[in-house]
Amino acid sequence: MNQALTLLKQRYGISDFILTGHSAGAQIVSALLNKRTDVRAAVMTSALVSVKQVAAFWENRREIPGSLLYNAESFYDPVEEISSINRDPEPEIYVISDPEDRSVPFFTQLYYVRRLRTEGFNPHHVYAHAPAPARHLLAEHGKRAAELIARGRTSEEIRRALHELDIANISANSVAR
Repeated sequence: MNQALTLLKQRYGISDFILTGHSAGAQIVSALLNKRTDVRAAVMTSALVSVKQVAAFWENRREIPGSLLYNAESFYDPVEEISSINRDPEPEIYVISDPEDRSVPFFTQLYYVRRLRTEGFNPHHVYAHAPAPARHLLAEHGKRAAELIARGRTSEEIRRALHELDIANISANSVAR
């Protein structure tokens, strides 16, 4: 993905990027945020950004005896390289989470946001409502936030738009029942 962005930048004369990723795609976005200086904004939904915590969470809940087939300690974990995020200019960072996410535990997303803050960044952590039962699918929220960032909207306008998206989704789900 890093090389793909470099090629796109060269071919089309792009100066900076607004990246969005959902779940494991958010892991890619956070890795690129750690490694590149041309990420103007990063939007991550239901974000797998604390990989080792998520692996430990699910390892402790599985019912199959024995050990994992892989060593989770060897996984790339974006949270471990937060200090390498570009600071000049500082990217706009959005993490959009459903506190009831059943795939990527909310506490791991909150940990990432807190680590960003500890490193001096000012991420926007937006709580949203993903559809039941998994409470995980927030990709539309990420696309909407990225679109509004590209249009130069404020964080308050972005939060309001995401809240309105939640209301529309909740209403649509109520009607479908």
